[in-house]
Amino acid sequence: MMPPRDPLSPSHPWLPRCGKLVVSGLVFCGIWLTAGCRSEAAEPYRETFEGRFPSWQTVTVPSDIEVTKHDRDPEAGRNGGCERVRYASSRESSPLRLEHALPAAKVLDELTATAWVQSDHPGWVLALRIIAPGVMDPQTGRPAELILTGDVYRDPGKWQPLRCRTSDKEIRQRLVLLRARFPGVADVGELIVDRAILACPVPLGRAELRIDDLEFAPIVSPRETVAPAPVARPVVAEPPVSFQLDRLQVDGRPFFPRMVRYHGESPEWLRRAGFNVVWIPDWTDADLIRRLRQQDLWATAEPPRPRDESGDPLKAQKAGLVPFGNDADGILFWMLGTRLTGEDRPRLTDWIEQIEFADRRRTRPIAADVAEDEWSYSRDLKLLGISRHIVQTTLSFSDYRDWMIERRSRARPGAFVWTWIQTEPVSSVRTALPQADEPPFLEPEQLRLQVYAALAAGCRGIGYWTTERLDSQGPRAEERFLAIQQLNQELSLLEPWLATSGSVQLVPGQLPDAAPPPPASRNLPFGTSLPNVFERGAQLRAREAELRRQHQRERELQAAILRTELGTLILPMWLEGQSQFVPAQTAAAGVTWIVPGTEQSAAVCEISPTHLHSLEAERVAGGVQIRLPRLDLTGMVWMTSDLAQVEKVRQRIASGQADAGATAVALARLKLDRVGLIDQELQHLGPGVPDGPQLLGRAKLRLDRAQGSQSTGDGHAARSDATETLQLLRILQRAHWDDAVRPLSTPVGSPDTLCFQTLPQHWRLMADLGRSRQRDAINLLRSGEFEDFDTLIAERWQNVHSAPPQLRTSAEVFPTGRSSRHSLRLVCEPAAGVTALPPLSEPMITVMTPGVPVRTNQILHISGWVKVVRAVSGSLDGFLVYDSLLGRSGGVRFRSEGDWQRFELVRRVPASTDLHLTLSLYGPGDVLIDDLQVVPHDLRSGSGDDSSEPVLEQTSGARLMDRLPKIPRFVPLPRRDADSQDRE
Repeated sequence: MMPPRDPLSPSHPWLPRCGKLVVSGLVFCGIWLTAGCRSEAAEPYRETFEGRFPSWQTVTVPSDIEVTKHDRDPEAGRNGGCERVRYASSRESSPLRLEHALPAAKVLDELTATAWVQSDHPGWVLALRIIAPGVMDPQTGRPAELILTGDVYRDPGKWQPLRCRTSDKEIRQRLVLLRARFPGVADVGELIVDRAILACPVPLGRAELRIDDLEFAPIVSPRETVAPAPVARPVVAEPPVSFQLDRLQVDGRPFFPRMVRYHGESPEWLRRAGFNVVWIPDWTDADLIRRLRQQDLWATAEPPRPRDESGDPLKAQKAGLVPFGNDADGILFWMLGTRLTGEDRPRLTDWIEQIEFADRRRTRPIAADVAEDEWSYSRDLKLLGISRHIVQTTLSFSDYRDWMIERRSRARPGAFVWTWIQTEPVSSVRTALPQADEPPFLEPEQLRLQVYAALAAGCRGIGYWTTERLDSQGPRAEERFLAIQQLNQELSLLEPWLATSGSVQLVPGQLPDAAPPPPASRNLPFGTSLPNVFERGAQLRAREAELRRQHQRERELQAAILRTELGTLILPMWLEGQSQFVPAQTAAAGVTWIVPGTEQSAAVCEISPTHLHSLEAERVAGGVQIRLPRLDLTGMVWMTSDLAQVEKVRQRIASGQADAGATAVALARLKLDRVGLIDQELQHLGPGVPDGPQLLGRAKLRLDRAQGSQSTGDGHAARSDATETLQLLRILQRAHWDDAVRPLSTPVGSPDTLCFQTLPQHWRLMADLGRSRQRDAINLLRSGEFEDFDTLIAERWQNVHSAPPQLRTSAEVFPTGRSSRHSLRLVCEPAAGVTALPPLSEPMITVMTPGVPVRTNQILHISGWVKVVRAVSGSLDGFLVYDSLLGRSGGVRFRSEGDWQRFELVRRVPASTDLHLTLSLYGPGDVLIDDLQVVPHDLRSGSGDDSSEPVLEQTSGARLMDRLPKIPRFVPLPRRDADSQDRE
């Protein structure tokens, strides 16, 4: 059996070796202090360990020891708090060592350190580290070090004082060893004590060490300052991350994060996809971090969090973290989570303090994605995430951009803002279609429009949100990979501008064939004759319609202007209003923008990953007008007077042209195959597009030409033809989708019209609905007419108010209905005297219907009427109605003031459950709701009749209640505190 290893022995690998005794007889006349030096003594050093953070550092932790907790306990000390270390050893006598910094002091005969210790086992030794400035260690290049040991802990479970004194006798013995180690040394210099050490060969199993009342005296300051390297500490490079205001730099270069969540993909594959940061699940996975760095990829991870025995997080004043080691150096910044709310912030603040204390060596920034309270979070977080998934909802991409701008404005000026990009349908949409032949899918163009909308909102980093491996097998997974790879190629090219720009300015674009201005009022026919009245009314309506179209076009067709030291970057984009469901063609030639505040001599270039060419620019009133020969969804334009930079960018483009062309061609090929299969199925079902075959034929010809250009090495021509292929496919996809949603009151009216991929299921659903049996048109929501207040109470309608004190909210039965006597009224308005409202994130008031039982494979026809009496402000969500099957993503939004509007939703029931409808008002406004209905349809079994027209049957309306309604009490519905309802 091997003898136990002594963590303080000269042969221990973590300590300097002093050699064997070969010289005796030393003279100390030039070393010791004279009696007159006593007046130089400083105040004694005392540490009572009552503070919040640990001050002892574990400097040697072998692989067979795990430090499970290192914190301070305010009540476990001798007379109050103490420092506590818990550890577990898988081998007998494994060495564990802790160090504590001391004020530098001259070695004196009476210089003594004392520490009170309590542990589960004996063997702890208190020692001091002594520096000999006159002796240089050739192995380290620093002054030699001595270890002087003191008392040993012998009474487990009891507090015991351990002392270590620099007595003359002990010092003489250590100097003999030192001179034997370094022969020829004449003067060792002024010996200095700078560190206390606790070390022990710990036994097998779990144990705990408590430390209290560290004292060090008498202290006489040395004549010269020596700054030796800490024992067993490797030389560490400067932290690679730095900020210049809101500009992120890594290793001194501008850095634009392109992040992805890790699901087991190879680092080589992730690098090929164009990422530069990977969110890994385990910060201690040193092997994965090493392999990522080998591919020039950085990691981000969630750091550890001190918790008590029940798993609850501990506050910073009670616990700390063990300092992070070298294995975590490949982590660029820490990631604390997603969708954090204001309620999470107090505990997060403690966590951040614990992280920053443990990461003093690298001082990594901290990131998190937040759902609200951006102002406060932007003070705690260096990288502030603001995200929302809007694809396949009634929020458009221009709504998404405006929402991002508004949320970004809530943060502190100069905050670094990034966002997660949605790459797959939300979970509620995926689970609502469990038997679908084709799962829902996000088009490559929808990823592109999200990214460019985020850039227009001023985001300084992009993350791609995924819940499964990006390298999964199958054409759908490969298509998503290629779409992300193509975007990352563009973001990598634009990184010098995106990472260094200031604020973003938006300017509207102008199409060459835009309609002329509406007629002025002075040109309208005035007169009382019937023809004049009709003509005047028609022209006024046309004028109003054209003004609305122009206003909508200005919101959709815009360019983001980013001004940098490298020139002005212009990002044109066409965020068409329904492209979040199925992207429109959104391509045009000769689109113009007026860029204000630019140099007249600046060159204008259109850039892409495959080409750079000059554009014509014209000085006009308000700035410089640039004209794009062709806009296809998005574009990139650069204005600069630095021709040397133009040549550098041209060289970068040339180096990546082949890869960019190959990516575009592969993406077009996969999408052509997918769209062709769906079109064939739709043609078979009946609702085909007449010119569908011609569009597919032209797309195939373009793709053939792109493949030919790729084979000859012309990456730019290949990318251009591949882009035209995608444009032709979008025309076909949008035509199919327009036909499907035309009979519906809203694109979310059917769960299968949220995207192109599920349109065949939509037509089958309509056919099933046409063949279904109605159960006498029974409305399962008996109280949906709001004619009896007592019925609302009896059926347990829920009413949740969560408005801030500046707003008053009410949910009440109102004595005016659409066609009956009463309706439900939701109202939110500022309190008396309030002129400025706080930022609004969550619903101000929510009403939820009682659950109604529905069965597997039933088809539900959900309908109701809504009247916006006063427009809803303060939130893009406005007034939202949604069901529990499809969730908020399938909700209908109402914002503008208007008359009664009907909404209709068709939902398939995947499994028997209770259905709820939720009515949420997100800001100040006044809304009436009436005639809510949930009508079930049972599928006929065994009919075998497929000839019925796939149209929605007309319902006869909900049946009235069995008894006459009483006059309702004009009082609010009973409230429930928002805190009592679970967050969505």
